[in-house]
Amino acid sequence: MMAEGAIMRILFFIAILAPVAVPFSVKAANRNYSVTSFERIRVEGPYAVTVATNSAPFARASGSTQALDAVAIRVEGPTLIIQANRNAWRGSYDSPGPVLIAVGTPNLRAASIGGSGSLAIDRVRGLEFQLSVGGAAEARVSQADVDRFKLAVNGSGRVSVAGRAPALSATILGPAAVDLAPLTARDAAVATQGASTVAFTATNSAKVTAAGTAAVTVSGRPACTVKASGSATVTGCQ
Repeated sequence: MMAEGAIMRILFFIAILAPVAVPFSVKAANRNYSVTSFERIRVEGPYAVTVATNSAPFARASGSTQALDAVAIRVEGPTLIIQANRNAWRGSYDSPGPVLIAVGTPNLRAASIGGSGSLAIDRVRGLEFQLSVGGAAEARVSQADVDRFKLAVNGSGRVSVAGRAPALSATILGPAAVDLAPLTARDAAVATQGASTVAFTATNSAKVTAAGTAAVTVSGRPACTVKASGSATVTGCQ
């Protein structure tokens, strides 16, 4: 039988180690930001951002207090910028956890995201919309109704776009996954290089330049002009 003194010592060490063994519960917080109307958005960092258009301007974020303190949201000219707060204190080794950000504006003409975050836009409309995606970021446009849609991807990100755009132009560099098939274009110009997978729809004409190990799938049975090099493949053209 274990001596009473030994039992007390074991219980003492358990009491000391218990706070280390049990993760600290991070309490979620919400924060509102004062913003004016913006037509462009730029996201820099690992944030999950949703954009509602046809809305009065707003910006709010949820996450731990430490995580929210480390985020800066501001409007400069026509652009809403979401990035790390360089003045935030970073003395803790604990992970601050994720930050979820929701913003709104009457209309959006351009968006860019870099890093490992995500950007989801409900709807864009107008003459032209520009989308730029870098790093391992993800971007989605649920409904586009524009005359021209311009896309630039550099990295291993994922992009999906639905809706209509009579003119489509896209440049993809790196092992990205780009699904533009739900976006109906009349005329498209797509250039890709690297181990990317790209799908798009064009009903009249398509100009495709593919290099490396890119795989391009074309829907809509357009008349195609194809320039492929390396082991790149282009399927779906007449």
